[in-house]
Amino acid sequence: MGLLEKILSGKGKTAYYPGCLTKFVLPEVQGNYENLLRKFKIKFIEVPEFYCCGSPVLNAGYEADFLELREKHVNTLKEYGVETVLFSCPSCYTMFKKYYPEFQPKLILREILDKLEERESDFPKKGRITFHDPCHLGRYSGEYDLPRKLLTLLGYEIIEMRHSRENSLCCGGGGGLRSNYPEKSKQVSRIRIDEAEETGAGLLTTACPMCYLQLKETAQNTDLKVKEISEVILDALKQKTS
Repeated sequence: MGLLEKILSGKGKTAYYPGCLTKFVLPEVQGNYENLLRKFKIKFIEVPEFYCCGSPVLNAGYEADFLELREKHVNTLKEYGVETVLFSCPSCYTMFKKYYPEFQPKLILREILDKLEERESDFPKKGRITFHDPCHLGRYSGEYDLPRKLLTLLGYEIIEMRHSRENSLCCGGGGGLRSNYPEKSKQVSRIRIDEAEETGAGLLTTACPMCYLQLKETAQNTDLKVKEISEVILDALKQKTS
């Protein structure tokens, strides 16, 4: 998609906001979500000027800097006529819900689930999978059923870890732990990977870029596969059409 098309597509009403980690560290994940939006004919734009949602700045205590960043973000989105913002990062989603009342935040996973339920398509049965609940998707937003409904609809059998839903353990990457205490971060993540291996599912998925990055790195040298949920969805769509 060219720059002009990015600006004009959808008349500037709905924008996809990937978040910093996805945009700069996991561009393949951003590509997955853009691909899914197009597959489901969900019109969106990508605003060329990119600003952080402000979560790291605010959590570090720099309120004035956050407010300045927020103003830039709001002004830019309004300049492109954005009213609705689509999110693949639950942390950015919770920030917009709380600090950006000018816009309507929506989770891309919710949009995809709605589209799939409209189609009433039957997907072939697949193998077992286990799901890690990201803090910002679960505890902060209360979205425990959303990813599970989506995975079940796609044909997966979900095997829950010992700690799941409201009792889910942190991946070890959030809250600045990964940056400030890397060894402790790895220890926390190792506990989560051990629980995932206990399920015998062989495939772990999650819907947060930080959780995905953290768990995938920790699962190296194990037989456990870790995939961001966008990849799982795309895999299921490919299998259905092949």
